Amino acid sequence: MPIDSGGQGLTQADIDAVNRHLAAKSMALNMTPRPDMGGLSAAAVAHLLYSSWGEPGGAVQFNSDVEPATLESSLFFRQARALLQAVHDADGVKATAAGNLPRKFVAEMVDCMLGEEAREDVWRFHKVVNEEDIRALHSSRVVCQEAGLLRRYKGKFVVPKKRAGLLSPERGTELFRALFVSCFRCVNLAYLAWAGPEAGALQKGVPYTLYRLGVVAVDWLKTDGAENTIVLPGIRQSLEYETGTESYWSVGKLLEYRILGLLIDWGLLEGRYVDQKYGMKKLDAVRVTALHNAFLRFELNPAYEPDFAPRWRGSA
Repeated sequence: MPIDSGGQGLTQADIDAVNRHLAAKSMALNMTPRPDMGGLSAAAVAHLLYSSWGEPGGAVQFNSDVEPATLESSLFFRQARALLQAVHDADGVKATAAGNLPRKFVAEMVDCMLGEEAREDVWRFHKVVNEEDIRALHSSRVVCQEAGLLRRYKGKFVVPKKRAGLLSPERGTELFRALFVSCFRCVNLAYLAWAGPEAGALQKGVPYTLYRLGVVAVDWLKTDGAENTIVLPGIRQSLEYETGTESYWSVGKLLEYRILGLLIDWGLLEGRYVDQKYGMKKLDAVRVTALHNAFLRFELNPAYEPDFAPRWRGSA
């Protein structure tokens, strides 16, 4: 039966044909490489952002045979593993009433996890230390707990028996993967940073940033303006809006402090620094490391559509 539309009769077949035409146009647009997205199409970017890490069909994949010596270049990995090993060796560590690690254990971990200069700084300013006084320890505990590698059981922190096997040297890559996914996908990076606005959009774009670093930071990439190269345009706009009234936190500063610095701690990036006043140093440039290349790989499907795309179209 004809459908009256402004005096012109359109049949259902006509409407279906228009819908097919628009769908084809939309698909072509989504499949077209875009310079502002690093030469990727919108569909490929969606694959990066929304597919599951390390799962079949996912864009972000992990190699399983990284050499132990390469893993050792990751400071975050060494510190988190040291915490897990110490808790495991102690057959559990009693938690405080606030749910933190006890002071005696924290003091032991200061000597175990930190370098000489960092240890001296801790004891110069503290007679006793709480877990949250030691950023590396607290961050490691949060990431390990979120990964299910550490849990509270009957008032103690313990390493679950089914996860303890990951502490063996031959399973180092598995442990690294579990910690890495927990850190970047599960834990709020704004919390780990201890400063700055929430800026959740920056974390959502981490898969794209990791991919782009592997393209543009093979050699030194200057940090000034790096946000224009390794952060998606829409995310930059969101962050610019969020930091619009901030006197200190720009998009570039958030990127440096929240993502690039953390990736340096993880050993996936190497940082080059320049001296500033009062003995301070500024991150000047970054480049990917052997660990980045050995651990990460990307398998982009340019035709990817997120699972929720059909609901956008109103389909069942």
